[in-house]
Amino acid sequence: MFDVRRMTKGRPAGVVLAATTAMTWGGLFVVSAGVLPELDVVHMTLVRYLFSALLTAALLLAVEGRRAFRTDGRGLLLFVLGSIGYAGYNVAALSMIGPLPAQSVSVLVATMPLVATAVSWAAGGGRPRPVLGAAALLALLGVATVLGRGAPLAVLDGAVGLPAVVVLFGVLSWVVFTRGANRFPDWSPLRYTALTQFGGVVTLMLVTVVAEAAGWVETPRLSTYLHHWPALLYMTVPASVYAVLAWNSATRRLGPPTTSLFITLVPVTALTVTALGGVPVTAGQLVGVALVLAALVAGVLGGTRRPATTPSAPAPRPEEVPKKKVPEEVPATASGGVG
Repeated sequence: MFDVRRMTKGRPAGVVLAATTAMTWGGLFVVSAGVLPELDVVHMTLVRYLFSALLTAALLLAVEGRRAFRTDGRGLLLFVLGSIGYAGYNVAALSMIGPLPAQSVSVLVATMPLVATAVSWAAGGGRPRPVLGAAALLALLGVATVLGRGAPLAVLDGAVGLPAVVVLFGVLSWVVFTRGANRFPDWSPLRYTALTQFGGVVTLMLVTVVAEAAGWVETPRLSTYLHHWPALLYMTVPASVYAVLAWNSATRRLGPPTTSLFITLVPVTALTVTALGGVPVTAGQLVGVALVLAALVAGVLGGTRRPATTPSAPAPRPEEVPKKKVPEEVPATASGGVG
């Protein structure tokens, strides 16, 4: 039977998983741009993770069986982590597209590697290697250069105030969710992904009820969902079921700070998709892409601290080696064997 734990075997596999996740989410930004005018962020996120949770649960049942649904007494922690990750990040970040320019939101999300490094350090993960911090800054500059069409400072226009704080809260929420997997080292990434999604969906339902009661959003018609079903299918299967599972699997191999570097591939992927659609790309944007790729290479190659090797004890001298005691001969039984 397929073993999901194999997805986390080897550092190269972690790089592939993180990169494909970021590219999938880059496509998500392009796809959601055509949905958001008719379907608000709250309902879009709810339907996305509702079906994702069902599919991921079915996958967990098929791969690991019913025993994998036990929370081992940590149900509340799973609920909180799922609420912080799925509801906190998505609602906080995506809902600020409007109060902030979309490119400003993307740049703020691209601070995730810096936030992850700082949180890891504050949580006692050890002082980060300088190359990892430098890679995070270089990647952030690359993203700003891509979005600013060669003028990185242009994306800072309007990226201040309370909306920016809300986006950064969403970024911090996803970092906390990502690090939360460290509390379940004996669990597969599939199990952690599936059981945290239940909490995220419940919280998203509560947020939706409150938002509708307060008049912040309107209940969409069924025809709206049916009209956008191809986009919602993409959001559910590749961008949620696969992407979140792959992200958690990559984190197991690379660690949260290094994995978070790959989030900077999201705007690069979005740029690639729009370019394939006929939108011209400037030379400045290509420079930004090169900066992001250089940062990823530097971060992956030098961002993980190798475990310290402990000196081995000196080999005992020949006279110190204890002699093996030769066992006495045991008489055979009637059956010819040893009893």
